[in-house]
Amino acid sequence: MDYKEILGVAIILIGFIGQIPYFINVVKKKTRPNPLSWLTWSISTAVLLAVISFSGGGAAVWSMWSYLIFQILICIFAFKNGGKRDITRTDLASFGAAIAALTMWLIWRDLAALAAALITITEVFGWFPTIRKAWIKPHEETLILWAVDFFQCILLLLALGQYNFATVVNYATWLVCYGITVAVLVGRRKVLK
Repeated sequence: MDYKEILGVAIILIGFIGQIPYFINVVKKKTRPNPLSWLTWSISTAVLLAVISFSGGGAAVWSMWSYLIFQILICIFAFKNGGKRDITRTDLASFGAAIAALTMWLIWRDLAALAAALITITEVFGWFPTIRKAWIKPHEETLILWAVDFFQCILLLLALGQYNFATVVNYATWLVCYGITVAVLVGRRKVLK
């Protein structure tokens, strides 16, 4: 096993540190995820998994499988627990933009870099409802998930089999998004004590 494979296994195990408490909080209805964010991420992660796999993603792809399963479960519980009540017009617009970007990916999927960029745009549009909700209701999010995901992105970038735009753009973008999410949750929780 080389160091990138060891990182791949470590990333999955570290992911559980954030995913298990988040999942428990979702089941207990303490954390109320935005269902459109998780639906968007479930769809786009499945597509991105294929793009990165065929672009030399290496051991970093292993964690995407575990995260895809996690995303699907959270999406199901988000809808089941009544999360659709919190969906706003902005959320619907973000979901529409995400689907538009995904549709463009279907048209240009032979261009790996463009495909990765469009999927990343799709996921960022899916993130907007979550960051909006985190700003308004920061206590309805589980901070550890976002902090662990931030750390995971650093490790994912190190575990990539090849470094090119198609393999790096998504993880680098999420490193920034997770950092913003953590900052918003910590900052807003202090303000809204």
